Amino acid sequence: MKEFIPILSVTGSDGTGGSGIQADIKTCAALGGYALSVVTAVTVQDTRGIRSTHPIPAELIDSQLESITHDMPPYAVKVGMLCDVDAVRVVGNHIRKFRNVVLDTAFVSSRGESIANREVIERVGRTLMPYSEIVIMKRREVELFFDKKIANQDDLEESAHSLLRRYGMNAVIIQAVLQDDGTYGDLFLSVDSSNLDGFICQYFVLPDFTDCNTHGLAGTLSACIATYLAQKKDLVEAVELSYRYLQTLTIYSVHSPLGHHSSIIGHEGRADRHEVASRHFTPRQQEIYNAFMQLVANHCNKQHDVLFYADRLNITSRYLSQVTMSICGKSSKQLVMEAVVTNASKLLSTTTFSMQEVAYRLGFSTQAQFARLFKQVKGVSPSDYRAGVK
Repeated sequence: MKEFIPILSVTGSDGTGGSGIQADIKTCAALGGYALSVVTAVTVQDTRGIRSTHPIPAELIDSQLESITHDMPPYAVKVGMLCDVDAVRVVGNHIRKFRNVVLDTAFVSSRGESIANREVIERVGRTLMPYSEIVIMKRREVELFFDKKIANQDDLEESAHSLLRRYGMNAVIIQAVLQDDGTYGDLFLSVDSSNLDGFICQYFVLPDFTDCNTHGLAGTLSACIATYLAQKKDLVEAVELSYRYLQTLTIYSVHSPLGHHSSIIGHEGRADRHEVASRHFTPRQQEIYNAFMQLVANHCNKQHDVLFYADRLNITSRYLSQVTMSICGKSSKQLVMEAVVTNASKLLSTTTFSMQEVAYRLGFSTQAQFARLFKQVKGVSPSDYRAGVK
């Protein structure tokens, strides 16, 4: 019988599935955990952003927490979106009972929308941070928290040190830090008594994957860390494994019928992602993989040939497949085709386009060519798939 490893997610819902409760459940399950959930808010949103937020009353949040934690005490807790001070107070009263609390402050959405007001931001600092093992914040959230601009790396590291010293958690991650070479990275600062200054500082650089606008990144990272902590990994190892796990995820390029485009994290796929995350690969391989997946997200609807992507990356198609196999256990051709079929599935399930129109939109010269590939990947024909989702 599989070991029961409960992880509690306390956050809002996201109907797109890219963040919030929905994404946390998928992340925990992919890593071998069992997700419990307490909903703090219902959001009305699509891939363009949050249209409105409807907070769950504090007394209902309290009842959910009391019921779930009394019956199934979690091994770790991930806390995300909290919209008002009463919600912060209630959650604070409960999380102090548990270890392995991972706080994703969620003051600002991945698209830049403000979620929390000044009073909530200050209350999170006083009420939740002291009981958290690790706090994850976007750079913009840190600026809001301290009410000052982060102008350079010194400001960034000073802010991270201030958070640890002031609130006593063991580590902090500041996301979407622009590096000198134009890439984005995350600062990880943790308490380490073996160092002279008492801290250890690391940067996790994910050049193309950690785009500030990639929907669901902070939530996925926090759920990963919580799951690994629940599995009795130490904090530094949990963080390192979580970043490796992010490398195995797919960035889906979402082309909405409304005419806009966005990037969203996909959590489905390999059942052994947690094993893949423990593999060792070089930073250069990670960089190539991330750049490749970003190119796939942007071009797979028209470009199916791996040579196109290899040329863009200035490497051979053979080496590209070696990289993808080492990181996620799939060839570059497989990843391109899976991305195409994923986009095809969305068109088949959400539009009335004919099979010929779908094939044309996805860059196939004939409908038969499209149907063969779709059945090869999905195991059913496009028409049977469409009939099955209706």
